[in-house]
Amino acid sequence: MPQADGTAGEALVYTDQWGSETRLLANTFFAAGTSQVGAGPSQAATHIQHYEEGGVYVRARGTELEQMYTAAGAVTQFTRDYVYLRPGTFVVYDRTTVAAGTADQWTAWHTPTVPTAVPTTDPTQTRYDISASGAVIGSVRSLLPKGAASKVVNVLGTVSRIENHAPSPASATDWLTVVSAGANVPEQVRLSAADGNVTSGAAVGVLVLGARNSVVLFSSCSAARRRHLPGRPDGGRRSRAHRHRSVDERLCDLRTRLGRSHCRGSDARRVVSAYREWNAELCRRARRNRHRVGARGWE
Repeated sequence: MPQADGTAGEALVYTDQWGSETRLLANTFFAAGTSQVGAGPSQAATHIQHYEEGGVYVRARGTELEQMYTAAGAVTQFTRDYVYLRPGTFVVYDRTTVAAGTADQWTAWHTPTVPTAVPTTDPTQTRYDISASGAVIGSVRSLLPKGAASKVVNVLGTVSRIENHAPSPASATDWLTVVSAGANVPEQVRLSAADGNVTSGAAVGVLVLGARNSVVLFSSCSAARRRHLPGRPDGGRRSRAHRHRSVDERLCDLRTRLGRSHCRGSDARRVVSAYREWNAELCRRARRNRHRVGARGWE
């Protein structure tokens, strides 16, 4: 913003981050009546729980993000899973819980120019393309919640903010967003039990169609939402659950490469079904460990 808007942009960034500390310029989750705070490691257990470099993909998970919000207790749970599919697709899965379920809630994504709404074959998705110098340079697509109430907010006349609001506010909400970089925006199919292409198991994700089709799945079981999944304890010793690398290590960033002839819905359902046992094991382990898996601190 300072480059695009000069002094005005620089002043806005400074005020947002260190003055009023509203942090409205962050690409994250928001809820009416609360705002982010700059809590340090001595004040919050927010941390990166997992990080994995997989060559054709990178995945990470941030947990206890709710401790970065005030007033205390307004946001009771916020976990963000992130998968980068090289060369230019980013899948972000947020799970949030708020104390006031009727409050307006949304995720925000900032773009360097005013985005253009583009129709999708699935009317429950929303898509905005970003252009510069007359060419498309990227896209932001909301897959969850279904039928998000999206709007574009002007920021200083240059930068824009896409806000995807929950159509029916609730205490717990899942947010699935795909950000594409480049002129070629891939078609995307949401995967979930509600869509009929996940036949068993608590999983949600997306099938990204392209020269190399990709399936990204995340666990959506309630036990995983409420507690940390088995990870690496303090001191560097790996727990048995971590050594076994159950579905928490695999499913959250599952990336299955399919040939173009295998990208239809029936094949996507077959791919998802193949991992139902992994997902069931994740839920069982999360429930079994919830009484002894707590905050790990910075890992």
